[in-house]
Amino acid sequence: MKKHFYILFIAVAMSISALSGCSSQSTENTAESAETTTLSATSMKSWSFDDEDIYKVTKADTVITLNGTNADINGNGAELKDGNIVISSSGVYELTGNFSGSITVSSDKDAEIQLLLNNVDITSTDDPAIYVEQCGKAVVSTVENSVNSLIDSSEYKLSDGEDEPDAALFSKDDMVINGAGTFNITANYNDGIKGKDNLIITGGTINVTAVDDGIIGRDILAVTDANINVESGGDAVKTTNSDESEKGELYIEGGTIKLNADGDGMDSANAIYFNSGDVTVNTGEGAESVTKKYTGEFKRNDTFDMDSETDDTEIGDTASSQKGIKAENIVSVSGGKLVTDTVDDSIHSNDAAYISGGDITISSGDDGVHADNSLEISGGSINILTSYEGLEGFTVTISDGDISLYAQDDGINAAGGSSDTDEASSSDNKGGAMGETSGCNITISGGNIYVNADGDGIDSNDSISMTGGTLIANGPTNNGNGTFDFDSSMIYDGGTLIASGSSGMLQTPDSSSKVSCIVMLFSSSRSAGNGVVLTTSDGEIIAAVAPNKEYTTITIGSDKIESGKEYKLVYGAELSGESENGIYSSYEIGSSVGEVTFTVSETVTYVDENGITDKSSVGGMQGGKMGSEGMAPSGEKPTDGEEPPQNMPQNDDGTGAASDEAPAKE
Repeated sequence: MKKHFYILFIAVAMSISALSGCSSQSTENTAESAETTTLSATSMKSWSFDDEDIYKVTKADTVITLNGTNADINGNGAELKDGNIVISSSGVYELTGNFSGSITVSSDKDAEIQLLLNNVDITSTDDPAIYVEQCGKAVVSTVENSVNSLIDSSEYKLSDGEDEPDAALFSKDDMVINGAGTFNITANYNDGIKGKDNLIITGGTINVTAVDDGIIGRDILAVTDANINVESGGDAVKTTNSDESEKGELYIEGGTIKLNADGDGMDSANAIYFNSGDVTVNTGEGAESVTKKYTGEFKRNDTFDMDSETDDTEIGDTASSQKGIKAENIVSVSGGKLVTDTVDDSIHSNDAAYISGGDITISSGDDGVHADNSLEISGGSINILTSYEGLEGFTVTISDGDISLYAQDDGINAAGGSSDTDEASSSDNKGGAMGETSGCNITISGGNIYVNADGDGIDSNDSISMTGGTLIANGPTNNGNGTFDFDSSMIYDGGTLIASGSSGMLQTPDSSSKVSCIVMLFSSSRSAGNGVVLTTSDGEIIAAVAPNKEYTTITIGSDKIESGKEYKLVYGAELSGESENGIYSSYEIGSSVGEVTFTVSETVTYVDENGITDKSSVGGMQGGKMGSEGMAPSGEKPTDGEEPPQNMPQNDDGTGAASDEAPAKE
């Protein structure tokens, strides 16, 4: 046995785990180009914290010792009134003890008030436990090593026509939460923490349990250096101001955050900027509750048959959104660590999403990362363990980053329309109408990308362009989908390309491409792990690959493939050695089924076991727009509150198994 060591094109033995970033996408239209540049610049925003936002040990001006419904007040600016503590002037107030009632801050609009919570336990009867009615700025601090508790009642006494206050800790003005102690908040009425202006959190351990939303900052919510845990019946963390520009923004600048929500994990009325920190987001019962929900068999051009014996909740049982991170305009991830397990999209923007850094691990019952318009990835690590569709946008641009994904339908998808429930419902088309497809492009200029898809591997309703990077795609085993699916063109001008899958709907790069590729067509299916080795006539290695699922065709593209030169392809090979995602950086060949030698004369060279062959021998169509015959069955795309149809078998580890039929695609 001969042992081979080589580097496949560009370090293909990639460490693929997780995320990616933002890159400007150029267009021919000047106005569009200017807009894209603005969005990309905006996507890099961060929040600058003031010095006074950071906790410092401070001596109290007034000490309030709480005892049941009474209080001992040592100092000025506070009084016990109608069963509540009312604070009415600037100063630092230390609170300790147990109290049945509310702490109300009601002072002039320029007052700066700090509450030092030192082992305090407050249970309100019909109001917020702490209510900041008016001041210039309120700071709520937990003293080091203290454990503090706020609990509100399930009913509030509100004025006629009013719906606020509605949180256990509620502020009408700017509020800062910091400290070095523990802050436990139980919201029985509605929300846990709510700030009507800016809400800044810079420290302490904060545990929130809320019947509705966990933490809300209307104008701005910015977090750093805190340990936050939220259990919510609604959204865990959110901003709500959608009326003013540069308001409704959510910044994650550090800290450890764990969110368990029956609604969305993070929901911003404008933009989310995730720049640092360690964040875990779980929604509903997680991705597994969706992927194992459908056990019936899918028939082509038919609807999904539900297994009558399943005990799982059926599709459409909830109308709420259960996304991981969701924003109206921008989602930007530039650093930190993010782990999601979500019923709906794990990362979702109604406009643009940018990933330029960070370490992201996703389990999603719907899309891994979705943007209604542009999705741009320029760095980081993205590992999508399970999804319905992996990456989706009207345009998808990848210039750098390590990406590994598994999708039960399409791996990377550029399509028109929205996956949002409200928008979809307005057009009476669940999952969003497939609107204008012109301009639906997938552009790859860099990065290490691994795709394992049961539907189409790379699917664009318009075009695909690749000029750099490494793309390894294990496509479908069924003939109703293809590893590549595009309506107009696929231009391959650079980078390394290895794509395997079924041949029934085979599409390959256009003949006008600058880089050549070889398409091997097998007369019968090759088993998973069955290797292919492509070399030049003098033995230089182009690729050694053993796809991890059954395949009948494999496409290998490289700038080392040149017209007029002879190549040898060994197939049915037993390969051993160092590999990543089926690509060998060093290998030994134990045995093989056969080999074929041929001379490249075209940009796309079709080969079978006998040598050069005509592409007309392929079962499907090649290049250009595809017809409807033989395509995957029609269906409806999942929407908020509607889990995707899942008929794909699941392995014990939760990853997808090969199937003869694919789920409906859009």
